[in-house]
Amino acid sequence: MIKLLRADLTRMRKSKSFWVCVILSFALSVLNSLIFVPDIRTAENTAKNILEGTSNSLVLIAVFIALFLGTDYAQNTIRNKMIIGSNRTSIYFSNFLTVSFGAFIISLAGDIPEVAAAFFGKSFGMKAEEFAFQMFIIVCATIAMSAVFTLLGMLVTAKSANTAISIVATFVLSLGAAIIMDLLAQPEYMEDYEIDDDGVFVETGELVSNPVYVKPGIKRDILTAVNDVLPTGQIMQLETGSPHNKELMPLYSLGVLAVSTAVGVVVFRRKDLK
Repeated sequence: MIKLLRADLTRMRKSKSFWVCVILSFALSVLNSLIFVPDIRTAENTAKNILEGTSNSLVLIAVFIALFLGTDYAQNTIRNKMIIGSNRTSIYFSNFLTVSFGAFIISLAGDIPEVAAAFFGKSFGMKAEEFAFQMFIIVCATIAMSAVFTLLGMLVTAKSANTAISIVATFVLSLGAAIIMDLLAQPEYMEDYEIDDDGVFVETGELVSNPVYVKPGIKRDILTAVNDVLPTGQIMQLETGSPHNKELMPLYSLGVLAVSTAVGVVVFRRKDLK
């Protein structure tokens, strides 16, 4: 296992796709810092800007993991590992640990410019211990997403198909989390409107029931639970400054990691590698 891990880390260090993703993550964060530099230096949402870098890095993480694991199949590396005596479980965990470390580096590269902007601007807007805990949640969510991407990468042998599936999965999970958050944020009542003689919508001053409001009950509890469990939901909640049950988020990420890895190992052990 140790030899496998060393070999995979060495391959990652020499991987061009990995360094391209790291550089792109850093560059996107620099661009974001330059665009919003006045707000970063004076506003109270500096920590929020730092946390937002994670969403920008998710697609790059998905691409890196898909290409890294796809190369194993394309170059028959997995079969070679088995020929020299490595078992499938060790191969799976070695790949997972390697890509998780790579995902952490890519995510970190996206945080450095924002942290620097906050340091020089002398504005942070959040207590250090609170920010540290939220960053811990982000790390846990990133590792959980890495477990999901590892599951996809170890089961889909075609590199191009794996990359496409991972990117689509990222957008689906992110979009799903955004839709759930929007539903949960809907007010119970909304302003009523009417059309005047000029065809313009004007407020009547009366409140009417919001048809998309999710009432307290089983449906709302399920949506809340799904949003809390989804790593993308956790990240978006932190970005918007409205986290729910944030103390439990690391445990939810651990659950996603455990389920994804367990399913991946079981299926990979039965996968035909011929």
